[in-house]
Amino acid sequence: MKVSKILLCIFDNIESTGIRILHSILSRKYECKMLFIQENNVDLILQVIHEYKPDVVGFSLVSVNWNFYKSLYPYLRKIENCKIVLGGWHVILSYNECKQYCDLVVRGEGEKVIEKIILDIENDFFKQEYIGPRADVKEQLLPLLKIDDSYIIENGKYENRDPLFSNYRYGLMIGRGCLKNCSYCSNSYSKNLYSDWNKIRYREYNKVIEELILAKFRLPMINTIVFYDEIFMPPREGRVEFFETYKEKIGLPFYALFYPGTCSNELAGLLKKSGMDGVWMGVQSGSERVRKEVYNRYG
Repeated sequence: MKVSKILLCIFDNIESTGIRILHSILSRKYECKMLFIQENNVDLILQVIHEYKPDVVGFSLVSVNWNFYKSLYPYLRKIENCKIVLGGWHVILSYNECKQYCDLVVRGEGEKVIEKIILDIENDFFKQEYIGPRADVKEQLLPLLKIDDSYIIENGKYENRDPLFSNYRYGLMIGRGCLKNCSYCSNSYSKNLYSDWNKIRYREYNKVIEELILAKFRLPMINTIVFYDEIFMPPREGRVEFFETYKEKIGLPFYALFYPGTCSNELAGLLKKSGMDGVWMGVQSGSERVRKEVYNRYG
């Protein structure tokens, strides 16, 4: 089977770092577009697929998307000469069920395995399940950020454009992984795939600045940056220089995800000085017993 076109689909997440990384990788060898689904409309999704005519269509799923995707699947299955690939957090959690609604599933991070998957599909010798090795985030490709590389479904119609170009916020990560093991969080299940998931892998600061400069240049409407690290803990070495460069070359207010006790007074002062405008912090329960005994959430 010859693969020429690939369509990567995701629900309710126009920033989606993961999909954009895979798009950058696949675009080196194939024609690849993204579909951002902002409303669950079977007819419009099928219209996009029939218009673009991909040889492979991939869906990144979280659990809230699963029931709708199952209702979509019978229509996808009728499309000739098109392989269906599923990935995302829901596949990590429920991969055996997911296998019944696609040609193959990808568990874990996809960067190091996605090109092999497409090659296996071309050779008609693909497996039903792939487990992606942990990626080296220092080799992470930058997003392409081209306005016509995507479709978006919203407001009862679809358009051939990347919705980031009309967005006011740009999100990215410095580090990947999580120190914690909270029972309610999908990150805790990643340890079933990667024993060292708690070890955070950090990008090089210069690559983060390079991405932000690209985003600021390509996306003139953005006025806020969000760091989506599970717990925002930028490495100490080079940290002062990084935020000085951020303030000088980017100069936009930014937000980050925090966990109590992981930010020193020194770091807080540096972040405020560099333009931090606020933090996001989850409060799952006011009960210390529930936090420890049920959520496995320790300070």
